[in-house]
Amino acid sequence: MGDRIKHTRRLGKKTIARQQLEDSIELFLEHRFVSSLTLAGAAEELLKQLLHSRGLLSTADDEVAMRHYMRLLAGKPSVTDSYLYSSIYEGRNHAKHHTPKKPEVNAFSPFSEAFMMLQRAMFDAKRLGLRISNGARYQSWYEQTILSKLKVQPEVSASGRSSD
Repeated sequence: MGDRIKHTRRLGKKTIARQQLEDSIELFLEHRFVSSLTLAGAAEELLKQLLHSRGLLSTADDEVAMRHYMRLLAGKPSVTDSYLYSSIYEGRNHAKHHTPKKPEVNAFSPFSEAFMMLQRAMFDAKRLGLRISNGARYQSWYEQTILSKLKVQPEVSASGRSSD
């Protein structure tokens, strides 16, 4: 461990995002949702920027586009992208920032916010071809905890295995 502390290392952005995402998964599975949310948010932001630098859209970009479309279908007035991104990141921002003259206490669901942030980060990592070492463990939790309650079968790939 001493060598890791003493020496400067070159770390790529994908490596940093991968480590943040893997640590976030561990925290999530330990039910430490606020810490998981913060790390998943950092990973998701970095992954989103990496996708943008390659001319690709992120999962958050897809979500904003879908929210615009849903508002249009519902006959609701249009809003800015910024407004929709704010709503997506509201929980993360509450856990990470404080703005003077705004309440110090807000109601939000750490589990839901961490889960959605992890989902976006996992999809973005997949778009970039990153291998997440504990991704299969998270996928197994997802299938057993979320999909089983919804009575949905996991998507199966041509190899007969659940897709990551």
